[in-house]
Amino acid sequence: MALFPASHKTVFVLDHGPYFALPCHQVEFDVGRRGGPGFIPLASISKSVWTVAVEAVAEYCRIVWDIFPRGERLIRVVVGEGGGGEGWEDQEQNMNSVMEGLATVGRPTGDGRDSSILEGVGRAMELLCEPSPRQLKVVGDTVLNRGRLVVVTTLEGDSQHQQLLRAVEQQ
Repeated sequence: MALFPASHKTVFVLDHGPYFALPCHQVEFDVGRRGGPGFIPLASISKSVWTVAVEAVAEYCRIVWDIFPRGERLIRVVVGEGGGGEGWEDQEQNMNSVMEGLATVGRPTGDGRDSSILEGVGRAMELLCEPSPRQLKVVGDTVLNRGRLVVVTTLEGDSQHQQLLRAVEQQ
């Protein structure tokens, strides 16, 4: 039996609900000269929860791809029912592919009522079931297909947490 570590494949599921459109903090850019005559301070820039979540996923990807050899640790990103890229191939495992996928989804708006996190979890489970190129190379042996699921969302209580866990278990 060919055993792959759970860290071989990771799927991030990002919530695209209205909470992620909210601002979370402001960034100041006055790093040059301070004060003095004629000094006009720059306006601060507000980041949304979505922006911070995307930055966190991007930083995780950058670190993993810098540390591990190509094809050893694979990452895909899902937003709602869509996303996840084209496959587990090496050409998809780069920042351009991840950021292009997130850019096509766009920033969430505050008008939506519900998040699509349950659909995203379902899509992520489908992606984890797909074999990676390294797993396809195993011949004449059973492959134990494992992976990690990282859900970035907001939950209002334990009941929503339990609902999310049940959705994962039912897949």
